[in-house]
Amino acid sequence: MRRTLVTLAALATMAIPATALAGGWAVASFDEVPASLEADTTQTLEFTVLAHGQAPADWGLLQIQFTSGDETHVFDATNLGNGRYSVDVTVPAGSWAWSVIQQDYVLSSMGTINVTNGGVAATTGQPVNALRVILPIAAVIAACFTVRELAHRRRDSAVPVT
Repeated sequence: MRRTLVTLAALATMAIPATALAGGWAVASFDEVPASLEADTTQTLEFTVLAHGQAPADWGLLQIQFTSGDETHVFDATNLGNGRYSVDVTVPAGSWAWSVIQQDYVLSSMGTINVTNGGVAATTGQPVNALRVILPIAAVIAACFTVRELAHRRRDSAVPVT
């Protein structure tokens, strides 16, 4: 019974990547990640939303969110059609984590940007796509469980030689 449960758990874990890919996910691809961002000055950013990282898709109301400590600034993006969006942002000086969000769901985390009064900014970090991190880990774990279970079954089913 225990082995059957382990086998079922391993198969269920292997199904996670397949079902996760079946759902909807998207990533925001900016035309140009800002090389400079001056504090308290409006700057226009344009980006494309790519469904499954490939095809342009309209995802309704999207926003750009800047967060630093307890302070958050959110800017509504304008849907230009065919997956294209434009947004005007005005951010005070500081170090800001920024993301593209749809309601409370983070579509794309864009890392951290340092905004100064002199207009010099440094972008650090890389955009993170959670599925690209989680799915390979889940697949490796599932494969380990499956190999272990198959090895136990083979060992237990071996016929002793007399």
